[in-house]
Amino acid sequence: MKNVMKKAVLFSCMAVFGLGITTAQEVDRKEGHKKARAEFNESLTADQKAQLESQKAMRKEHKASLEASYTEEQLAIAKDEQLSRRDKAKNLRESYTDSQKEMIKEQRAAAKKERETFKASLTDEQKAKFGKKGKGKKRGKKGEKGEKRKKLSKKADVEKS
Repeated sequence: MKNVMKKAVLFSCMAVFGLGITTAQEVDRKEGHKKARAEFNESLTADQKAQLESQKAMRKEHKASLEASYTEEQLAIAKDEQLSRRDKAKNLRESYTDSQKEMIKEQRAAAKKERETFKASLTDEQKAKFGKKGKGKKRGKKGEKGEKRKKLSKKADVEKS
């Protein structure tokens, strides 16, 4: 009985200690990100800062123009407080009309062009800082998983033949 109690207490202590370390690492990571972001922003010229503000304003305009085109059904989805943010976005995407989809496509192209213009204005030193601030968000390219699956399924089809 004493061994069971000792093990339970030991396990509880280890769990609490482990959670504390994870939380501390998360705080350190966030602080590092803030510091890198501040350094990057300090290194920008006035023109580059204006470009970032322009991009921010453009994103707000795009969002407002899309919301202005919402149907009654889409407005109801957007205002539904029962849905999570992710569910709202999913339901809205599913309900977009063809003209709204085209508007989004055009807006994404314009935003991409603005981002490329901004990146082209960066010096090598700024590019190095710009690259550091986004670390930790490494993900595969959008189609990689699908491509791997296709290759594997083709291989399996060939082997079956």
